[in-house]
Amino acid sequence: MIKDQLHTDDGIPDGAAGVVTVSHTEANSKGGPLLEAVSKALDELDIQGILVREVGSTGLFSADPMVRIASPDLSQIVYGDVHPDTVVDVLSKHLVFGEPDREQAIYQIPGTRTPVPNLPTMSDMEFFSRQSRVVSHRCGYIVPARIDDVLRSGGYL
Repeated sequence: MIKDQLHTDDGIPDGAAGVVTVSHTEANSKGGPLLEAVSKALDELDIQGILVREVGSTGLFSADPMVRIASPDLSQIVYGDVHPDTVVDVLSKHLVFGEPDREQAIYQIPGTRTPVPNLPTMSDMEFFSRQSRVVSHRCGYIVPARIDDVLRSGGYL
């Protein structure tokens, strides 16, 4: 049940206006330019109250580096092949104009927010549809060093 909740909740903690999650991969090493570019872009666009987090990859390495955006109006959307020079466009379209950047959107995560028409869910994608993610279902959703993330995702239960 917690596994299903992890992949369907809206991902916005109380007190935050939204969440931008950056995947931590070899393409985007810790403290790397994409994480810095996200923070800089949010300042540049004057977007307040967004929590910026870094997590492990979902395993879809061909799309790394990836950014997942949880906002009040849209379902969570995962964008692929996001780099410092493209992140402003992705954030602007999603957080300012309320529309996904369809050129870089890979899939959406169902939740209680408005689904985006003609954008697949993670389970619709061929790469993920044939998998039964037992241990790796937390990949891309938690920061292992944050105990709240681990507990929220069913760790230690």
